[in-house]
Amino acid sequence: MLSQYLFIAGVCFLTGYIPSVSTEVILAGVGLTISLKHVLPLAALGAATQTIAKLNLYLLAKKVIPFLSFRKLRKLVKLKKRFRTREKLSNSIIFISSLTGLPPYYFINLLCGILNTGVKTFALLGFAGMFIRFSLCLAFPHLILQWFK
Repeated sequence: MLSQYLFIAGVCFLTGYIPSVSTEVILAGVGLTISLKHVLPLAALGAATQTIAKLNLYLLAKKVIPFLSFRKLRKLVKLKKRFRTREKLSNSIIFISSLTGLPPYYFINLLCGILNTGVKTFALLGFAGMFIRFSLCLAFPHLILQWFK
């Protein structure tokens, strides 16, 4: 069982950096090999390790700002004002993206870093969305098997 926890932690951490690998398919595969009592702890571990990876990218994206041209900085300031005045909308986008993957959470992650969205808000909303998504992916094989019984 420990190997499955280590596997989930490693996969979710790596897929936090490599968006082309489908975390959901891997989690559904692992879901076939575990009992339902392990779904929530594994989902929490996966969401936590992927949140750590996403926070690293978030912080890295903040370092891009000094390299932007003056014209792009002006556009960035306008975009920041738009996001600040619509905080509920921007928080909703973060949560929905982490929950569904649309728009791609990788892109939203970098954008939040550049726009200097609050790190606590970003981490909490991202973790919550990924926890729900990962729980569903891990439980999906059990739900399908129950349906066909």
